[in-house]
Amino acid sequence: MVSRMRCVWFIGVLALVTVGCGQKGPKLVPVEGTLKVNGEPIEGALIEFQPDDVSGSPSYGDTDAHGFYEMKFSPQRSGALVGTHTFRITTENENLRKPEILPPMYHIQSQEKREVKDEKNVIDFDIQLAR
Repeated sequence: MVSRMRCVWFIGVLALVTVGCGQKGPKLVPVEGTLKVNGEPIEGALIEFQPDDVSGSPSYGDTDAHGFYEMKFSPQRSGALVGTHTFRITTENENLRKPEILPPMYHIQSQEKREVKDEKNVIDFDIQLAR
């Protein structure tokens, strides 16, 4: 699953780079935060923000050992588009040999929304799972 998401992300980034270089393009705003599951930071998770506006491109972020992420629109541009986004989070990471710990409602079946405002955004996720 993660390999497929990363492949889709790579193809999207490649398309953006092929179309043109530089800082031209849509206005982006900073988005960062942390991901925790049952209060513990999750390393190596992939977070996707897909704008509800169908003409908008998604942004992606990877979490570090502290669960911190920063959204990237492309390798050269940080941030995300302003507006409502469906978010997807996957914890499966083949490189770190980590399995998926989140139910499908957070990734392949996600209907979860977050609003990205026209300012610096801190969007934390603290997901509580039954133990």
